Amino acid sequence: MANCKRNYLDPKDEDDRKCGRYEKMPPALVSEKSETFKLQPGHEESISTRSVSLNICNLPPELLEKIIDYTNLRQHNSLRITSKYMRDISDQYIMHNFRKALKTCTTVNGSSYKSAVFRSIKQATEVYIRSGFHSTFCGCILPVLDSCRKGQFTPRIYQIEKFLLHFFDITDRVLGNRNSQQSRLLYTVTIMRFMKAFRKPSIIYSESAPSYWKVVVELKGPWLRASKYLASEQPQTCNNILVILTELLIADATGQELKRMWTCRNEIYIFGNDNSCSNYARRSNFTFIIHGPQNISALLRSCLEDDLENFKWPLQWPRDQFTFHLNI
Repeated sequence: MANCKRNYLDPKDEDDRKCGRYEKMPPALVSEKSETFKLQPGHEESISTRSVSLNICNLPPELLEKIIDYTNLRQHNSLRITSKYMRDISDQYIMHNFRKALKTCTTVNGSSYKSAVFRSIKQATEVYIRSGFHSTFCGCILPVLDSCRKGQFTPRIYQIEKFLLHFFDITDRVLGNRNSQQSRLLYTVTIMRFMKAFRKPSIIYSESAPSYWKVVVELKGPWLRASKYLASEQPQTCNNILVILTELLIADATGQELKRMWTCRNEIYIFGNDNSCSNYARRSNFTFIIHGPQNISALLRSCLEDDLENFKWPLQWPRDQFTFHLNI
């Protein structure tokens, strides 16, 4: 049996001759894959072919990350919502770039603004990322990382605030209840690890009893003035305090003098960073009061007592009931 492979004629030639044997074919779409099948022995010359359209998701992850590297922000966001597989590839790409930029900036100049921004963002979000909000972080940080292309990374403070408020708002909605135990635990661990990240934290008072722990942490340089209402456990207030601590950590890491008033949803925050080395530098005291079982107290103690790099992340977050109060 002869090979019946069809060769399409050039449509232009066919129009000129007006006597072509085949219809005009539409332009070819994406790559097609030709599959060849052999018939029974003795008929090896008989070959049939068929065309199978290729799906972009069939490409290897490494190639897909290369494709993403050539997209702009709008195109990248469009790819993320096509399928879970593409979102997973996008998450790998974003986290790789974030960690690479963090390592590069810290190695080159640990006190630079770039390094301070990356380290502060990591400090504010690491607890949530390790609790299952990895993909949420990647989707929110993407606009910030987009400004990092071609070595130009100078996000304004308002961009960082916008990213963090968006990220924390999504995590609260996913958790379902901003006052739930899981939400309260993630917030408490995050803010206590913030204390350890500043250059000059000191524990000036600690008192413990069964199911009770009170500790006062003093920060020399960074300062924050807030009323008891602002320091209460209002969900939006908690998120605002995390955003303020992120900005203070950036100023503390870069040695920048800072004094700022921030108005957010009818609330006013006054904070800053005193970079003077005198004994009269401004200070802030953060008083933490925890009522809960021993395993909660032990976890929170390790946030203040262990180095950030040596902190032992729990395999599973405790679900015990506890209460937390913060006075500034």
